[in-house]
Amino acid sequence: MAQEMNEEPPRELLANGDVVFDLAETARADAAALKDAPKMVRKTLERGAWRKFADPYSKAVFEYGPDEFEKFTLAKRPAGLELPEGIKTLIGICELAKGDEDAAAALVILRGLEPKADTHAEAGAKGGRGKKAPDNIRGFSEYGTSDTYLLRRLKRDHADLAAKVVSGEMSAHAAGVEAGFVKLMVQHEPTVTGFARAAKKHLTDADRLQLAKHLEATG
Repeated sequence: MAQEMNEEPPRELLANGDVVFDLAETARADAAALKDAPKMVRKTLERGAWRKFADPYSKAVFEYGPDEFEKFTLAKRPAGLELPEGIKTLIGICELAKGDEDAAAALVILRGLEPKADTHAEAGAKGGRGKKAPDNIRGFSEYGTSDTYLLRRLKRDHADLAAKVVSGEMSAHAAGVEAGFVKLMVQHEPTVTGFARAAKKHLTDADRLQLAKHLEATG
């Protein structure tokens, strides 16, 4: 349910909105980008960001009840994740990320939120067979298929980058980063050395100097 705001939404709701936006982008991305999805699912669930959040762009505020997670996953953006198979998509993503700590933690919460009626109906309809993975997570371990959300968006808005993806010159995720609608996420060891290596690789000299000043000021 959307709420009209006559003024800037509270920072907490905007922060929740950023989390929801990142999850929506990641969960609908190509399989190469899905490696980051379990972390975003866990963050959204543990923070409870989906319960009440403000869209970072329109500033509209959306709120859901504790038993409306499925409704949130199905709702069209920016009100929700707009996943055709709802919570099943998130469960499928996390089930395929075997051995991932974030995926394991997220699955515990997701299974508690999964609509019980839908679960039983699905089991009866399929005769107890395993779930079919949603289109965007088939081939997760092989890093994707040619018909993905990111590739479709690239073909629509950045034909030159889409051509590079199709030719194998670059991945859909890398093209999405270059196009500006996928955030570049940096992974490294949670150590001083890990942070230093990441900063040296991804930040300019000016950025590293600014980071050092920031750490000194906040330390």
